[in-house]
Amino acid sequence: MKTREELNGMSQEALVELILELQKCLSEENDNSLFWINKHSEEKTRFESFRRAVKSLVTLVE
Repeated sequence: MKTREELNGMSQEALVELILELQKCLSEENDNSLFWINKHSEEKTRFESFRRAVKSLVTLVE
């Protein structure tokens, strides 16, 4: 993270480059977060399916 003094000392072109770089990083982090949210949802669905299957088996055995 740059300090206020460093930002004030930067040229407009350098600031634009920094902004573009930060936007790219933010976009990548957002994509990464969405990936893990989707993975969690998939695993939760798989677990619920497994749980229902085991519950059905237990009901059949009784």
